[in-house]
Amino acid sequence: MPVLIEIASQIAPRKMSDILGQMSAEAAERLTVELARRAGADKSAAVADLPKIEGKVLPQRPISEDI
Repeated sequence: MPVLIEIASQIAPRKMSDILGQMSAEAAERLTVELARRAGADKSAAVADLPKIEGKVLPQRPISEDI
């Protein structure tokens, strides 16, 4: 986690959002919470009070047989 936090804190937020979208919801949540904590977010907010990241499965496009 420390290496991931170090890398994530140096990546542009727009690119990081793409990466977070590909991560499991649990891992993305842990990383987001830790980044917010280190950025000086309201330290009185508990993890349970933060919004949950809900992952969603994107539908698979069928592979065309014409290829």
